Amino acid sequence: MIRLFIDTFFVIGIPLEIRLCGIFPVGAMKGKVVGSLFRGNMSKNPFTISTIECIRSIPKGKVATYGGIARMAGNPRAARQVSRVLHTFSRKEGLPWHRVINWEGRISLASFQGGDDQRQLLEGEGVVFDDHGRVDLKLFQWLPDKVME
Repeated sequence: MIRLFIDTFFVIGIPLEIRLCGIFPVGAMKGKVVGSLFRGNMSKNPFTISTIECIRSIPKGKVATYGGIARMAGNPRAARQVSRVLHTFSRKEGLPWHRVINWEGRISLASFQGGDDQRQLLEGEGVVFDDHGRVDLKLFQWLPDKVME
């Protein structure tokens, strides 16, 4: 497995410096393993840890959006990263993955990818879908009193 280091390295004689913008100050993680290039492995950097904790905090019968989780975890532009965290850590961390939906109140997964399972799990917790497959976010969206910092 190839590991990604925050450090300067050379590829075909060209020095390259890898930086994690918006997560660590440049140089803060110099020489430390922070992730993997292959097979979807992700390290638990501060954003990942915050994301996991936010997802864990969603109560039964409530939903949160990918963007809402990203905002709570400290990076409002990282909705896609929330999806990656869910994909990588849901099983390992026992996350309530089914409580995260898109900004329209819809399930993002196709039926064959687990969308039907997600809907059944949400309905089992009392979440109601309309005739168009949407959840009323005004009723069911989880908005914590204090955003995690």
